[in-house]
Amino acid sequence: MADRPSTLRATDLEPATLDAKSPDATAVIVFHGMGQQVRWETIDMLVDTLDRHGHVKPRSVHVRQALFTDADGRELRLGRAECVIASSDTEARRTETHVYEAYWAPLTEGAVGVRDVVHFLFSAGWAGIRYAFRDFRRHVLGELRSYGPQTAVAGHFIAAMGFVGALVALNLLTAWNVGRYLMEGRPDIGTFVAPLAPYTHLLWNMELLGAAFAVLMILALLVKDGGRRRIPPALQLVMWGAMWALLIAVPLITLGMGAIAASSRWFGVPPWTAPAYLSFTLSETGIALAAWGGALVFSWYVKRVLVQYAGDVMVYVTAHQVNRFAELREKIQATAARVATTLYRQGGYKRYVFVGHSLGSVVAYDTLNRLILEETHASRPVQNVEALITFGSPLDKTAFVFRTQAKKSEVREAMAATVQPLIQTSRPAIPWLNLWSRHDIVSGEINFYATPGDKVTVRNESDPDADIPLFAHVQFWKNRALAAALARAANGAPALV
Repeated sequence: MADRPSTLRATDLEPATLDAKSPDATAVIVFHGMGQQVRWETIDMLVDTLDRHGHVKPRSVHVRQALFTDADGRELRLGRAECVIASSDTEARRTETHVYEAYWAPLTEGAVGVRDVVHFLFSAGWAGIRYAFRDFRRHVLGELRSYGPQTAVAGHFIAAMGFVGALVALNLLTAWNVGRYLMEGRPDIGTFVAPLAPYTHLLWNMELLGAAFAVLMILALLVKDGGRRRIPPALQLVMWGAMWALLIAVPLITLGMGAIAASSRWFGVPPWTAPAYLSFTLSETGIALAAWGGALVFSWYVKRVLVQYAGDVMVYVTAHQVNRFAELREKIQATAARVATTLYRQGGYKRYVFVGHSLGSVVAYDTLNRLILEETHASRPVQNVEALITFGSPLDKTAFVFRTQAKKSEVREAMAATVQPLIQTSRPAIPWLNLWSRHDIVSGEINFYATPGDKVTVRNESDPDADIPLFAHVQFWKNRALAAALARAANGAPALV
């Protein structure tokens, strides 16, 4: 928010009770996704997006540390942003809204290693490929339903496994060459670089593709101009082409490097000579070292992304299989549930809105299911949950991965459905809106939680402003589609579905 310093007011810690003048207040609980490590960041982004698209009443934003008591009698301090939100369908309706965050990021920090992630990707990928060509069945609304073969998923898994496998091989080749350099008595750099010329040619080609994609990404962000314009279809097509070229080139180039290493080691084949258009780059030792240095930086960055992002997914999806992650998943669920149940039982709000991004949508889904079950067991039907809003959600993908972990899992699948009242016939009438983009490789439509024609079908809405390939996964936060949906839900507007 451009004028945020003058519109925000911090309030001291005090019991969180609603003022009598605000009987119509709404609580928004946002669940952050994978790799988001900063506390209150999601609160800031939601309020900023609402303000950016004109839904926040001027000078109405205040921040507060609210004090609650959870079900175990322990103090629970929650930071929140308080604002007055205008509905998207009429400016006459304005509702006081408090935005909270279910924060679980510290629980996964340092708990996952790159070896765990690689093992997960390959085991899940292999299982996904095996079952992608079979009829995918899932227990929904009291019966085992068929969704047909998921052949497109096989291609996704093959691409991911090829890319990650190539990175592993690239690291091994680099370690082998550096080890050979050290074992040979540390010759001068020029003597070391010369035998690496064949590998350097291939690396340089890969890095040129990566640099081209980075330039296209920067250009796309400039075209967006802070989200005020959309990306031209021609630029999207070029970016997709560059991304797939890079995705395909990494394993192919790594295979080529392996072939060169094997031929020179066992068959004495002379080193490959550089193409004419690359010969000038290899005349300078510094350029060759830059190519290898770039490869190391790229490898380090991808490793970091895999651990922080895919690692969080692995912890949450494979907890049923890997015991040391089962407890961690329980802690994540308990942390999120503590926030949601405390607010629901003690907040006194007229309506509640659950919002989840990326893996946070899975946590939000599980938390809402848990809340419904606990209230049902206590003979208190869940009321006043106005909406579940998910965006950038991998819920369909996680459902598929979970379902394919065993050959015969109909009974297990049915048991899993019993703790998911949102996909049972007795579920509360909670509207569910899912924002997705075809440019986001993580998210997609949510179709495995009902079938077309069901009254509880999730409403999938494509976000046209999430239009940068790969980067679209985080674009949702700033777009008008999310702001409009949240403003409608906070104001008790007609159902989202």
